[in-house]
Formats: sequence, C-alpha cells, structure tokens
Amino acid sequence: MIKLKDILKEFDYGKQLFGRDRENMPWDRDVYSSDTARRWAKKVVKVYGGLEADKPPEINTDEEFSLLLRIGEFLNDPDNPVNISSELKKLLPLKSKFPEVLDPNFDMANSGEFYRGSTISFRDAMKIPHYNLTQGLHHVYQTHVSPQGSYTVYTRADRGFVSFSGDAGTAGGFVDPPSVGSHVYERGMLSLLDNPDKEVDDLNLRIPCLLIVDAKNPNLLFNPGFLQALEEYGEEETFYITRNRIQCDQIALVGLSYMLDQMKKVQPKRWSSAGGREEQNKREAIYKKLKQLHSKAA
Repeated sequence: MIKLKDILKEFDYGKQLFGRDRENMPWDRDVYSSDTARRWAKKVVKVYGGLEADKPPEINTDEEFSLLLRIGEFLNDPDNPVNISSELKKLLPLKSKFPEVLDPNFDMANSGEFYRGSTISFRDAMKIPHYNLTQGLHHVYQTHVSPQGSYTVYTRADRGFVSFSGDAGTAGGFVDPPSVGSHVYERGMLSLLDNPDKEVDDLNLRIPCLLIVDAKNPNLLFNPGFLQALEEYGEEETFYITRNRIQCDQIALVGLSYMLDQMKKVQPKRWSSAGGREEQNKREAIYKKLKQLHSKAA
C-alpha cells in the first residue's frame, strides 16, 4: 500500500537526475545485461559528460537506483506488475529542469508524435464526424485517421501510467486486425467483440486503433532516447501519466478497409461453416457495422 507521506515526499535525486551506477550496487538483475550497463554509461556521459567533466555525473541515490531497476523491468516485460506510478508523478514537475532526460520532445527524431496501440468501442468511433484515409501510419494496413482535435479515451487498467511509442509501426503491431485464413479468420472476426458470448452492440464491438498524442503533451514523461538505454527492444517508449484517461490529438482506426475486404471474400456463404447460426448472425452484424464506420471516410 502506498502511504500518503510517500506521495507527498519529493523524489530524491540529489543534484543530477539519474547519474552513474554506484560501485557497490552493480546492474546484476536478470533484465540487465552488460550491454545494458554499457548503454546506460554512454547515455549518462552524453547527458552530463564523463568523470573528467567540470561537474561529473554523480552516483545515483537509493531512490533513483530503485526506480531505474523497476522501469527497466517494465520496459522489458510490460506484464510485470512492478509499481512505479508514484515516482513517475513526482518526476513530472522536474520535466523542464531535466529536459534531456524527461522531455519526450527533446531531440525528437520522429514526427513529433507518439502512438499507442489500443481499441475503442464502435460507439466512440462513430462519434468522430469523419476520417481521412492514409497508408503511412501503419507499416502494413491503411488507416482511417480522425481530424486534429481532442479525444478522450479511457484505459482498461488504472496503473497510473501507460506507455507510448515514437514509432507508429511498433505501436500498430500490437493491434493488427484478425489474421486472414479460412475458418481461422472467420472465428477471428468474433475477436473484435469485447465479449464474444454477448450480442454485437455499439459497446461490445471494439475497433483496433492507434491513439496519437503530440510530443509536447504535458502528461508525457521521459525522452525515449534516454529510456532506450534500459530496454532491449528499441521501441522508442515514453510514459503517459494518467489514472485511466488519455487525451488524444488524433485516433487512427487500423485495418478497417482490410477487414471489410477479407469479410467480402468469405461472407455469407462460408460463414455458416464456422459455428452455428448464432455465430453467423454475429458475423453479419459485425460486417454491417464496419461498413457503416467505413462510410465515414473522406
């Protein structure tokens, strides 16, 4: 349980945020290889200079060292239940003081946007007045992109933060539409339902999407180039600090045209071969709703 006094207490970072490792506490956990230690050392030297600098990087405090370990555990295993939300909240006010570490907009190498693979309900997707078709956001599938605006999306879990990637293709890989292939694909159509056992309605039908936020969003925390020293996969990650609400600048529906094209190839004569009449009715209902959503494209 997180105590109130711990929340109110400032993060103990000394004079420099995230400096060098302490000699008596090496990076010895499984998620940290010697390569990670070398990447970290190079990143610290780039930010603060080496030991010969006028103000050489100071040794991390206990709190800094503990947080770095847990951030690394999360980056290399997102299902890890490690708790870092209270420390991340404490770091947000330090964003302007240590931009090379905490500001995602610092030395941005991408489009100035961050992306998260997710799903939204059919109801919320239909609330967006229209979409523009583009091929560039996802490395495989055409996307339906909303106009610039302010869109509120609620997360399923209340972890205190969610991760975003500076690479749209990486984020899109987490929300690829159901794969193609005879009866496997036909059953995959039902995976668009939040609960396949329930009827197809505007809330139960979930649409794969990318949530897009500007790199200057005040809720984003960490320069991805800095975090890459801690992760093995190079996903250009940053954190969005929130309880369960994300304020997006755009939403891109992933693979809607593709799904409709595939459904045309197998519907309706082959649907009856995959499950009973109830499943066939659900596929037909999904197909009609996706066609309705597709019609909002410019």
